[in-house]
Amino acid sequence: MADYYTQFSVELPMSEPEQVNAVRKLLCDWESGDLPEVESEWRSFQLEFEERDNGTIAWIHDDAGDGSPNEVILFVQLLAERSPCEGRWGFSWAFTCSKPRVDSFGGGAAVVDRKTGECWTTDAAEWMTRTLDGPMLPGEPLRPPASQRALHASAN
Repeated sequence: MADYYTQFSVELPMSEPEQVNAVRKLLCDWESGDLPEVESEWRSFQLEFEERDNGTIAWIHDDAGDGSPNEVILFVQLLAERSPCEGRWGFSWAFTCSKPRVDSFGGGAAVVDRKTGECWTTDAAEWMTRTLDGPMLPGEPLRPPASQRALHASAN
């Protein structure tokens, strides 16, 4: 029998104390069930605060491989409603499996506008299918990952 996981680990930077307070309040409301937007009775991600020289970060991660990227996106969108700030924030996640099963690995990514809550997402499998089945979109070059490009550039 195979076990399936959804994993992520990301930092949400906060430069102002008001942002930290808004995250704490939202987390409290989430856990108390005071948010009608939240359907689940349990939170599928952990959130820990860490002080840094340039402010505080909220470390958002899953502990057991059962995290929900959708809940993380919703959390940041609700935070944008309560305490908007400039810029965009994003994270990626991985779908993994304890056995080498076909179609059991992948992932995705999301970017959330921290002022408006607008969100853009992509799924690795959907992108791959679109790319294999159709023409590449203009301006969408197929390139190796940044780490491979850096290795290639340093070799030249």
